[in-house]
Amino acid sequence: MILLVLLPLAFGIINHEFLEQAGKELDRGAEWHYVGPQPPDPKAKSIPIQTMVGGTPQGGPFIVWKLK
Repeated sequence: MILLVLLPLAFGIINHEFLEQAGKELDRGAEWHYVGPQPPDPKAKSIPIQTMVGGTPQGGPFIVWKLK
């Protein structure tokens, strides 16, 4: 039960900078667009995905959605 509170709280704290920037851009009219798996833009704030197989990272980090 405690995890239901702690996990979203931890996610929000860890990704605060991204969430704040995304909120500002959404207020200005930006929308989420599916871009398919691609490397993250180094100039944009993002929460990249890293796949793991057997505890070993596979490939590099990637994004699937982009705010435009």
